[in-house]
Amino acid sequence: MQHCTEEGGEMTLSQTKRLVLRHLLRQDLTPFRAYRGR
Repeated sequence: MQHCTEEGGEMTLSQTKRLVLRHLLRQDLTPFRAYRGR
């Protein structure tokens, strides 16, 4: 049971981290792209 929970938690953490990273990258890319274009 613990292993299953750990695996699920790990998957959730990875997914959350990936989502946050993607959101940060997208947000950071917006101003960066505008700055570069400017």
